[in-house]
Amino acid sequence: MILSALLLATTPVMITKAEPIPLEKETVPRKGKVKDKNGFYIGDQLIAPNDIIDARALPQLKGNPIIMLTLTGEGTERLTEATAGNGFSQMIEIRFKGAVLSQLVLGGPIRDSVLTFSVSVPYQKAQNIAAEISQKQPLPESTE
Repeated sequence: MILSALLLATTPVMITKAEPIPLEKETVPRKGKVKDKNGFYIGDQLIAPNDIIDARALPQLKGNPIIMLTLTGEGTERLTEATAGNGFSQMIEIRFKGAVLSQLVLGGPIRDSVLTFSVSVPYQKAQNIAAEISQKQPLPESTE
């Protein structure tokens, strides 16, 4: 009992994937706060292209590709705010252009500047989505 309580107290925030809704399916935001249907939202929080340093798709050996976003300081604050109101094991939607890209099950607020989430589309389409979200191409892998 003490060991399990200790493990829970020291376990970092875990983000697990839930089954995403196919990209083509339109959804209506739950709280009605979303005004710009074409934006990129985490929960009800708009993440603008200038909040994103880098966005890229990463292939996976098994399963769907993931999109990795590296956020600015302001983008990280928006992400933390978007995920702060959710309790342990709450689900939050990631939406782009009115469609749900993914759903995350949260263990607590996300305070990291890098967010990864799975998308249920082919890798090439995931690359296009990442470029559209950030409105720029991914940064080079190396500066050498």
